[in-house]
Amino acid sequence: MKYELMRAQLSEARRVSPAQEHAPLEFTDLLRTLWRGKIWIGLAALAIGALGWAYATHIAVPEYTARATVALENRQESVIDLQNVMSGLSGDQATINTEVEVLRSRTLIGQLVDDMGLTRDPEFNSFLAVGAPTATPERARDATINRALEAVTIANLRSSYVFTITTTTRDPDKSARMANRLGEIYISEQLRVKAEAMANATSWLSDRVASLKRELQAAEAEVKAFSAQTDLISPQMLEGLNRQIKETRDRLGDLRASRADLISQNARLADAWQAKDRNEIAEILRDPTLTRLARQTPDPRRDAQFDARAETLIAIEVADLGRTDSQLAALGQSLATLEASYGRQSADLVELEQREREAEALRAIYGHFLTRLQETSVQQGIQQPDSRMLSYAVRPGSPSAPHIGRVSLFAALLGLVLGAGAVLLREMLHSGFRTAEELERETGLTVM
Repeated sequence: MKYELMRAQLSEARRVSPAQEHAPLEFTDLLRTLWRGKIWIGLAALAIGALGWAYATHIAVPEYTARATVALENRQESVIDLQNVMSGLSGDQATINTEVEVLRSRTLIGQLVDDMGLTRDPEFNSFLAVGAPTATPERARDATINRALEAVTIANLRSSYVFTITTTTRDPDKSARMANRLGEIYISEQLRVKAEAMANATSWLSDRVASLKRELQAAEAEVKAFSAQTDLISPQMLEGLNRQIKETRDRLGDLRASRADLISQNARLADAWQAKDRNEIAEILRDPTLTRLARQTPDPRRDAQFDARAETLIAIEVADLGRTDSQLAALGQSLATLEASYGRQSADLVELEQREREAEALRAIYGHFLTRLQETSVQQGIQQPDSRMLSYAVRPGSPSAPHIGRVSLFAALLGLVLGAGAVLLREMLHSGFRTAEELERETGLTVM
């Protein structure tokens, strides 16, 4: 009867509610559970760690990493003090970042692929693998470049002008050769770009110098031809001609004033002669003989002498007026000739000076471009790269991946986690009693 009652209570204790069955374990219970399964956890860690070690040593393909360094020369000494066609790199952060991108550019990597023949290497050209589809040379080269880009890493050391070229391949010698060759191609590319720019500048300067030379020769020939076909004088002589024109104008002014006086005097003489006013005639002509005859008592014989003398003097006055008119006409014509010559020669002198200034400007430009052409020609053989190989990569003695110890450690840790998870899962799925305390707590009976 007692045994039947005990079985009923035990069965009732086993029929726990779902919430009680799946109640979370306490921390101490968790530790006890893990400790009880320590052997299984240890065996899992040992087994998976051994699998990781076997994979790292027998299955995984080893990779080797080589590293070369390139230094940027931001200050270079010139062999000769000439203005360069291309200036050196400034060394600021933007320039450094640009050079990093240049080092990892597809152009340089493509040159590396072509130089080392990586398209014939199955490690980089996946189309060489057994069963791979056939690809065109361009597609195979692009795929090889993509794989080479993955194998190359470029970095700039902080606060320096040094770049590190890191390559990772399955062959240690190949890794070292790739790093060194990429650095050399980068430096050669700098020289090539400078040489190409220098050649283009030299070609352009040569064409420009030849064109300027022809223009200068044509301008000088025009100056000589213009000087030969025109009657040019110097600026000093032209100034003398200007003074001569001014003097001629002054003389014309004086003659015009004298002619006006003569006309006025002749008009007075005509009036006095018509009025038979001897005193007026004598006063106008200012002749002592006429003055004396005019003051004497009138006498036919003296009157005839007066008239003859006055007519002679009047004829002289009329002749003076005619001579003045002739002089005015001659001086006017001479002034017109001088002014026309001055205007023509002034215009010719201005045009000659303009042509000479143009020729002189062409001569200065031609001299400048000729000097730049000579300097550029001299610089073609003394160009220096903006970078240098600071250190070459050496053949790595051990693979950089996989790291056996690290892989084994990670595998062992994974085994520990999996073993612990399996132990905890088994504990959660277990529905019976493990200790006398659990049985007493659930049944309320004393367990012997």
